[in-house]
Amino acid sequence: MDVHHDRYLQCEAADALLVVTARADRKLVGYYVGMILPHLHYQSSGNMLHSDMYYVKKEFRNGSGAKLLMCVQDAAKKRKCVKMYLSCKIHSNHTELFQKMGFKPSDIMHVKNL
Repeated sequence: MDVHHDRYLQCEAADALLVVTARADRKLVGYYVGMILPHLHYQSSGNMLHSDMYYVKKEFRNGSGAKLLMCVQDAAKKRKCVKMYLSCKIHSNHTELFQKMGFKPSDIMHVKNL
């Protein structure tokens, strides 16, 4: 990774950054990072949470991921978000978990290096 630290700090200063951590015995075992922004097509609809990245250590993936996402949802609601966008990689597909949590498939995204 090559994190754009200044951009994250700008998002934090604009109150647009949402970070939630998962811990076991005070040690970091997972995290979620997202941006709270109005949707560019539906500005009057309210703020939306756009997921940037998330991770849970392999040995904690027996329910901790769902718990982390439930905490994220609660934090997003407290920040007045009306919708949450969540994606996953094809090679690490979490669709089954997401659908069990009430997420519905919406878009298929394609990527091409230019």
